[in-house]
Amino acid sequence: MIMPELQSTISVVLPSKAVISARIIRKLGYHLYLQPLRDYEIVMITPQGVSVILVWPDENGIYEYDGTVTTSLTMLPLLVVAVKGMRHTIENRVHNRISVNVGLEYGMLRPDAQSFLTTTRDLSPDGLRFLSVFAPWTNLHLKMRLILASGDISLVSKVTRTRVTSANGWGNRQWDTAVKFVEINAQAHARIENFVQAHYQRQQQGRHHRSTSSRSHSK
Repeated sequence: MIMPELQSTISVVLPSKAVISARIIRKLGYHLYLQPLRDYEIVMITPQGVSVILVWPDENGIYEYDGTVTTSLTMLPLLVVAVKGMRHTIENRVHNRISVNVGLEYGMLRPDAQSFLTTTRDLSPDGLRFLSVFAPWTNLHLKMRLILASGDISLVSKVTRTRVTSANGWGNRQWDTAVKFVEINAQAHARIENFVQAHYQRQQQGRHHRSTSSRSHSK
């Protein structure tokens, strides 16, 4: 069975429909050790033996797992969930995703929140991935500004996946973060879609040219 990645963010859906956003800090067999990112009070009243649904997004889609809480430690806090059965796909990505470095300004939605500058790691018409200097959590909304040669695009996104990465050159941790666009006008969406499609076609043409050249040299 394909299990969620270590240090990735996962959502724990309780029978009450309450959702706990947590990070996977350890995997032992089919047991996941989860450190909640917030909602600690929910962890404190989650009993052992309760059935939960785990929702895990990655670059290719969004998946669900059935699980049972085996340990609930309120002092840390920490949840240990035993995964049962097979992974269920609830959403597949339908758009091309390209690896490209585009200027990006991001921050929380609060009016007084600090903004940070970075570049994207990849981009699709519906979302992007980047390295965050602070620890976001699943479903957190971020304000963003994409800096394209044709003009900037402002939008609001929602975090779908995050995991801590190794420290950068200054010893600071960063978080590999994927987001989905949730507030973007039709014209801006079309601009991103055209940019992605053009870049994707160039990448495919480059791969085809390299493949053709390699075959001709091998003859």
